[in-house]
Amino acid sequence: AVLLVTLAVLFGLMWVEVAGLNPSAQAENLAKSGLLIPGHRSNPKAFEVVLSKYIYPLAILSSIIVALITLVADIFGVYSSGMGILLAVGILQQFYAQITYERALEAYPLLKRLLGE
Repeated sequence: AVLLVTLAVLFGLMWVEVAGLNPSAQAENLAKSGLLIPGHRSNPKAFEVVLSKYIYPLAILSSIIVALITLVADIFGVYSSGMGILLAVGILQQFYAQITYERALEAYPLLKRLLGE
């Protein structure tokens, strides 16, 4: 169990770096887009300091959550795996997003014309 959580955290941190989601890359993107953080200078280093407080802890937390979901499914002998549960939740979330999108288009016909539907 400890090995799975440790490997999940290491993979999550590696993913943040490899995918370009690290604070320095995100700070550059935010600086290029012209975003300002009140009370901070608008240079990438200031953004990087603020983002580094959140990106790595959230990557670690989300990796631990995914590992725990997988462990719980394995411990209780769920018929599907932890990844199967995550996949099912993801599909249900997509269905929900699609239904709310369609309901918004029905409720606001002007939105339908703006989106070119």
